[in-house]
Amino acid sequence: MRKLDRYISITVLTAMTLVLLVIGGLDLLFTIIEELGDVDETYHAVSAASYVLYTTPGRLYELLPMTALIGSVVGLGILAGSNELVIMQAAGISRRRIAFSVMKPAALLIVFGLMLGEYIAPQLEMSAEVNKALARGEQVSLSRFGYWQRDGAAFLHFNAMESEGVMYGVSILEFDARHQITRHIVAGQALYQGAADSVVADADGQADNAGL
Repeated sequence: MRKLDRYISITVLTAMTLVLLVIGGLDLLFTIIEELGDVDETYHAVSAASYVLYTTPGRLYELLPMTALIGSVVGLGILAGSNELVIMQAAGISRRRIAFSVMKPAALLIVFGLMLGEYIAPQLEMSAEVNKALARGEQVSLSRFGYWQRDGAAFLHFNAMESEGVMYGVSILEFDARHQITRHIVAGQALYQGAADSVVADADGQADNAGL
């Protein structure tokens, strides 16, 4: 019975892998074509290729549910096409048992998706967006409204942030006990040093050693 479970699981997992390669390959091709359309004198093809590479895990994560569904159907179709499912049921193997064997690679794909979506894709996509913004000389938000951070009575908003701690599109709001704004600082670029009084603005002079 274990050999049969392993055989069904390997067949379905192989089908899922092939489906992921086909769909992921098409998605990668279309993404490359779309990204090359943004290439200009500042945003070069190398930067576009780097952006596509960094965002690939996130796109694969979005394709995993479709991959699991289509791969399971294709794997079962392969077994049905060679009459192996009929032979299994004639040998006394229940449909529930066959479905359980199919769920094993699906569960493996779920675990892979969780690791990809929670730990790998977000960091890579953030780096990709920041690098693209820097290459094009832009300051775009990594989300629709940027990011907010709170430290006591102060609120920090920024559009993008490099791994070295350089933030872009920075705005700091400080409030008193009556929730009234006591200080509002705006800077195009600032450096976060990881402690109180740790945001130092750029040469614009709009903020200097702004406390958080």
